[in-house]
Amino acid sequence: MAGQMKILHSFCMFVVGMFSFLASSCISDKDSRPDSGVNVGDDLPLFQITLNDNTTFCSSELNGKIGVIVFFNTSCPDCVEELPEINHLFLENPDINFLCIARNEDFESISRFWKSHNLSLPFVPAKTYPYNLFATSGIPRIYISYSPDASVRAHIVARFSDNPPPSRQELQQILNSLKDES
Repeated sequence: MAGQMKILHSFCMFVVGMFSFLASSCISDKDSRPDSGVNVGDDLPLFQITLNDNTTFCSSELNGKIGVIVFFNTSCPDCVEELPEINHLFLENPDINFLCIARNEDFESISRFWKSHNLSLPFVPAKTYPYNLFATSGIPRIYISYSPDASVRAHIVARFSDNPPPSRQELQQILNSLKDES
């Protein structure tokens, strides 16, 4: 068990080291300061939003559960490539809570994209909230949380042009390690 925790910690630190320093994104950000938002070890910010099926989600619902939060925009090429992979993880892990939160995108355009790519992930159309609670720039952005207080266990900012994001298998490895802890 201690060995698995060490491996998970090392992998998470590697992923954070590789991706957290990326300053650019698919959306043109006016704020080019290095991102000092939510990182590994931080608690998830408290927020409440309405999902595409009109149910309400509160981040405190992730306390004691494994959660994957993905920030995206369907005009972002990196997001377009990553979302189907996240959808596979969603379908393969019904015991894990997945949530996709748009950045600067409306319900209609997301719905069209979801339909054309046969995605079933829950999503939230949004402008800046709750993204602004997590970061100042960069998508796709993935947070994986787990613990009694829903702290961030992995944080990935993907940018294919410089560094490929973790594969579906690598993300599944993180999720499996967290499942082993629960």
